[in-house]
Amino acid sequence: MQSQLQAAQDRAEVLEAERKGKRNDELLSTAGSILGGIFGGRRSRTSVLGKLGSAAGKRGRSDAAEQRVQAAENKIQLLHQQMEELELDLTEEVTEIDMRWMAVAKDIVPMQVPLERTDVKVTQLSLVWIPVP
Repeated sequence: MQSQLQAAQDRAEVLEAERKGKRNDELLSTAGSILGGIFGGRRSRTSVLGKLGSAAGKRGRSDAAEQRVQAAENKIQLLHQQMEELELDLTEEVTEIDMRWMAVAKDIVPMQVPLERTDVKVTQLSLVWIPVP
């Protein structure tokens, strides 16, 4: 879940940078079209509408980039909510397990097991040398 969240955050950052670039491109294109129409002479004045149409198209791409950023941010928010729900579920389950085993631990009674001669059998005899510093 954390890797998905990190991937979504990285994607949102990329989309945000893309959105800013498209917005700047849109602003520069619009300003260039307007200035070109004003100072460009008769030939440029006839193409102002075409340039403004191009600028409007860039505005549409800029809006689409904004929507992609918003979708990525919504995904991040959804992943955060899912993580919080998982953490809450995990906390509840761990608490239940802890309570159950605490009840079992209370029922444990120590018991002495007497050692009898028949309980011990030597199956192998070895001589071991361990050097001591």
